[in-house]
Amino acid sequence: MKQVRYLKDTHDAHAGERRFIRDDYAEVLRLTGHVEIIDTVEKKTKTRKKE
Repeated sequence: MKQVRYLKDTHDAHAGERRFIRDDYAEVLRLTGHVEIIDTVEKKTKTRKKE
């Protein structure tokens, strides 16, 4: 699985959206110019609600 950022709108994603997709799908989308592969995966931090 690779994390990608969409550069163009597709039928199921908007430009700028980040998703995890299969390696072979990511390579095809990269070659067609729809996505860029992100090397560093950003971890979501848990935020605690202030009481």
